[in-house]
Amino acid sequence: MDGQVGIRLEETFGEFSNLGWSDPGARETIPLAYEIEDTGRGWFRFHHDHMHVSISPLHSIVSSLVITPSTLNKKSEGNYITAHIEFDEDIEIAEIDNRSIALLIDGHTMLNAHPDDVEISDFDGNGIEDVTVKFDRRAVVDSMGDGDVEVSIMGSVGPVFFQESELIQVIK
Repeated sequence: MDGQVGIRLEETFGEFSNLGWSDPGARETIPLAYEIEDTGRGWFRFHHDHMHVSISPLHSIVSSLVITPSTLNKKSEGNYITAHIEFDEDIEIAEIDNRSIALLIDGHTMLNAHPDDVEISDFDGNGIEDVTVKFDRRAVVDSMGDGDVEVSIMGSVGPVFFQESELIQVIK
């Protein structure tokens, strides 16, 4: 949605709770995707006349999340930001919807993974399969400020939606 609308919705979320439209205790699990400056993905302007809403409960099914690099130098020349996701034992990772996996930056900028950049592996060598996801490094860097930045991985496994967050340090 338009960045100005996103900011207003963040500021007025309590009003939605007062109307009974949302549970204020669940606010941390309901991310809004919007741009506050033009990053070239077409969301910055002209979505002020409508918005798309999809709300599903999030489940805590991620047992381990490793995002590399953990310190991101904006001037480095790498190609990807990589997330290694290990799920709880009872999750059937073959049911992961590769199209649903996204990186949420600072709670509002969402970058979808390309389905071809999602693979099943054993990143940490512990005998439990992980999902490895790559995101375009330039798109990630262009969406971040400096300092400690919260990044979240979100997506769905069958009918279950998940989100897990980690802080990474961003330097110029």
